[in-house]
Amino acid sequence: STRPSNAMLRAVLTDRLEHYPSEASSRSQHQPDARTSTHDGRCPTLLPNTPKPTTFLPSRKGGFGHFHRDGGRLFRLTITDSDSSRRSGNISAMADDLADHPEIRPPMPPEPAVIVRKNAESLAVVAASWLAATLREAVVRRGTASLAVSGGSTPGLLFAALVDEDLAWDRLHVFQVDERIAPDGDPDRNLTELRSALLDRVPLPSTHLHPMPVTDPLEGATDRYAAVLHRVCGGVIDVVHLGLGDDGHTASLIPGDTVLECRDVDVAVTDSYRGRRRMTLTYPVLDRAGAVLWLVAGAAKAPVLPRLLAHDHSIPAGRVRNEGAVVFADEAAAAQLPA
Repeated sequence: STRPSNAMLRAVLTDRLEHYPSEASSRSQHQPDARTSTHDGRCPTLLPNTPKPTTFLPSRKGGFGHFHRDGGRLFRLTITDSDSSRRSGNISAMADDLADHPEIRPPMPPEPAVIVRKNAESLAVVAASWLAATLREAVVRRGTASLAVSGGSTPGLLFAALVDEDLAWDRLHVFQVDERIAPDGDPDRNLTELRSALLDRVPLPSTHLHPMPVTDPLEGATDRYAAVLHRVCGGVIDVVHLGLGDDGHTASLIPGDTVLECRDVDVAVTDSYRGRRRMTLTYPVLDRAGAVLWLVAGAAKAPVLPRLLAHDHSIPAGRVRNEGAVVFADEAAAAQLPA
């Protein structure tokens, strides 16, 4: 299985560790068996448990915790630092420690990591930081990185926060996840918001922006865009940014649309939805992505977010592959998640 990126590991570690008490703080009451599950809150499981830990990898910053490894597969993290602020501060170091041990090949967690922040503004900042870190790692590995971005009402704050991140823009290629069929410059176009919030403010080469060709004759336009995807990044996008609609749609994968059943093409055109037809990436290309960043904000999304996390196939968003996904949600959107 695919080894998670450092940024993915940071997200998972944040999700698993920020809200857990430490093992050390409870050691006097109960000495946990290293093979036990996480029901008592003292041994958060990063990855699926296996019977017998054989190797311990202490954090190089010390005092935080250790990984248990068996047969070359990381499967567990035990916290040994009772100071929660110091514990949170070392999350990135723990992810970096994994990079120092290339013999470890842990699988992706089977469910998305969920990162909750108070409001959309603070959510955008932490999501932009994660996104930038993931893209930087892709540049280090291959010399280039690819990003596909969605439209909608929420991404503007993410784009604005990304402006302040340290990125090699000349190494980045930007694609669209979806776009409305409308003229250039139309306020309904996702590209219009993307340009004003991000692209006009960063030194992205013009040849590295790959807008969907929605002003061309639609016959053949989807094939041309798919060809660009394959030419630039081999059809595998490093990070796909997705939103979540109040009806459960994502990208322009809309409830009841025939595009939901497209499994042999990477790009398709929908029927009319809320006044516009749309061009969209389909499930195959979303599922091939190196990572998926879900950005979910607002109370209207609260009833739908648990269904996304449950992989509920009755909504389009629930059909996207969970492996390698990180969900960033504000408190309003996360209101119906279990405590």
